[in-house]
Amino acid sequence: MKKKGNNTVSDKFLTKNFNHRRKTATVIFLFSFLIGINTLRHSFTLDDEIYYSGNKIAQKGMAGIKDMFTKGSTSGFKQTGKKDLYRPVVMLSFGIEKNLFNNNPHASHFVQILLYACSCMLLYSLLNIFFSSFHFIIPLLITLLFATHPVHAEVIASVKSRDEVFAFLFSILALRQFIRISSKKSAGKILWGLFFVFCALLSKESALMMVAVIPLTLFCFSRLPAKKIFYLTLSSCGVLVLYLAMRSNAVPFSTVTLKPNLIDNTLMAAKTNSEMFATNFVLLGMYMKLLLIPYPLSYDYSYNQVPVVNWNNFMAIISLVIYLSMFIYAIAGIKRKDPVSYGILFFLFTLFLSSNLLFKIDATIGTRFLFTPLLGFCIAVVFIIYKIFKIDPRANISFLDNKNILILFSFLIGAQSVLTIARNADWKDNFTLFRHDVEVSPNSTRIHSGLGFEYAMKAMRAASIDQRNEFLENSIVHYKRAVEIYPAHPDAYYNLGVAYFNIGEKEKSMESYWKASEVNPKLKDPLKELGGIYYNGHLNDSALYYFKRALILDSADEQASSIVRYLERK
Repeated sequence: MKKKGNNTVSDKFLTKNFNHRRKTATVIFLFSFLIGINTLRHSFTLDDEIYYSGNKIAQKGMAGIKDMFTKGSTSGFKQTGKKDLYRPVVMLSFGIEKNLFNNNPHASHFVQILLYACSCMLLYSLLNIFFSSFHFIIPLLITLLFATHPVHAEVIASVKSRDEVFAFLFSILALRQFIRISSKKSAGKILWGLFFVFCALLSKESALMMVAVIPLTLFCFSRLPAKKIFYLTLSSCGVLVLYLAMRSNAVPFSTVTLKPNLIDNTLMAAKTNSEMFATNFVLLGMYMKLLLIPYPLSYDYSYNQVPVVNWNNFMAIISLVIYLSMFIYAIAGIKRKDPVSYGILFFLFTLFLSSNLLFKIDATIGTRFLFTPLLGFCIAVVFIIYKIFKIDPRANISFLDNKNILILFSFLIGAQSVLTIARNADWKDNFTLFRHDVEVSPNSTRIHSGLGFEYAMKAMRAASIDQRNEFLENSIVHYKRAVEIYPAHPDAYYNLGVAYFNIGEKEKSMESYWKASEVNPKLKDPLKELGGIYYNGHLNDSALYYFKRALILDSADEQASSIVRYLERK
């Protein structure tokens, strides 16, 4: 150990920072906030409408608090064929925002990045407890790698992704309480810890894996005896049971058992278990690629951006080998409380419910699902880099004196910051997002369909006929591509029919409506549109036929009912 008199300038600088961790935490908060500040002028995008701006429960404000805790979170938004979800803490925050800001997207984005910055600051505080016996720069490096990673752009820029932020934030608070438990006067910390676990569960279902993360963390970073760790884990399981009871009361079991739509989850296109398992590992390999090389990014990797494969696919085999190797290494090293092993297991545990391995979810993959698992990845990466450079992470050496590692981390954090800020800009609005991401995921039927819809909306607001027709032509191009990728896409066929009709191509419009009805005979809107075309063409018998078919599907449709009564009188 160096004597005090031999300390370098950098040693004194770092020692000073070590004694001012609160100041460092404040800097992390401000830095994390600045990472997302370019989202403040953004609009609502994607599922923000489902959970907030178009959700009847959220739109009640605080008057809807009972429904927030007794009904599914998406039940306030009309959608069919989707699993309902239960995230009352998130809905509560939207209810408060409704009362305070009345659907102002800029206010919602401000709250979003404020919560993100708080999460990063609290993470730094927790890591200081985890790694109190290590060099003090370790928690800072992990936090900065986490805060700046580009996969976080979706969570930063999407208001709906508040569920990810809350689940992470409350999980961090819970671990912070549990890790500080001592043998005496620990009842308050235990109760607070269990409360935060409960809040995490009420924020997003993925927090279920806290039941595995809690004992893993306490084993690695606390001096609690195994018996006390067991009782704390058991208590967390009790909170989990309470959550599941509340959830089962709010969400009908029929929606829980619904299978994902093929458009949402490519795995539904697999014809055998072998294909499904192999494709699943291709997707897991893509998660690893997104962590290591987070460019370019897309909000959607659904059908058919990642085609179904079998075990003759090289990517599937390599991914399986990588994940098995990670798991074996982690199990072998966890006994000696190796930080790399902890990071790997934290990553695997927190990714598990979103991995599609056990449950098939309404998404193929998504960068938002990496929000919490990224912490484990960052912990492992920092300690692996220290091993590569043969630096003892416990040694009291000057970080600034090691130029190689200083340059590497400066490059990583700087490059990530630039990429994240740039990716935030893509989330300005749906049109900007879709137009960018269609280049990254050119084989996604969902993105092409979404971009077609946005062009159609622009056509409605066009300043001239020529501009209107140009937007409609672009809309048609993307709708046609959507049905080329997935020929059984009824919504794309229907919207293609609308675009053709608006541009004056009636025959192509009718062909698209027929195809939509053929693909999904339960859709009434294509039938009504066909009925309207025949009615305007004075072909009353054909019009009556299609409006009657629409009424069979929805007897409460007043428009179709009144037209049928009129035509029958004629």
